[in-house]
Amino acid sequence: MKQSILILCIVACFLGVAGAQTAPRELGVRFSGVDFSGNNVFNLVYKKQKAENRFNRWRAAFGNIGYDNFNDDEDNVYFNFGAYYGIEKRRALSDRFTFNHGWEFGGNIGLNFSEANGGYQLGLAAGYVLGVQYNPAKPFFINLETIPGAGLSFSDYGDGEDSLIVQGNIGFNSLAAVTLGFRF
Repeated sequence: MKQSILILCIVACFLGVAGAQTAPRELGVRFSGVDFSGNNVFNLVYKKQKAENRFNRWRAAFGNIGYDNFNDDEDNVYFNFGAYYGIEKRRALSDRFTFNHGWEFGGNIGLNFSEANGGYQLGLAAGYVLGVQYNPAKPFFINLETIPGAGLSFSDYGDGEDSLIVQGNIGFNSLAAVTLGFRF
């Protein structure tokens, strides 16, 4: 009986120490463009260290959320949402700067609801994250990045038969995006 209690205490202490040593994580808000016409896009970025200078990266993108009522004739509600995952590698440039890079994959959905006709857009994307991160003081960081890549989108706005539109693109997710966040 005493041995069982001793083993349980050792296991509990081990689990407590192992649980206290969680991998560093980062949470930030990423802005890739702000304008006052309703096309604002912001992202939530969560990163968790998986090895030395390697992070799993999750990004949720929100944009073009709105409501229009043109001439009191037609209500139009629309929104876009995207989810992305990647592996980020880091290389120290100095004590406070790192160069970040790595692949990112994901997709997005856009829905448009209106009285006349609605529609949807589905997209798939693959890109390569290129950026720098500045760590001014613990636990805060500032990140500047771009994501060149390729995408494929499918859209249908119910304009009749054969209304499905398939488009491909190669370019930048945004020319420059700024992330403000903290480490915990």
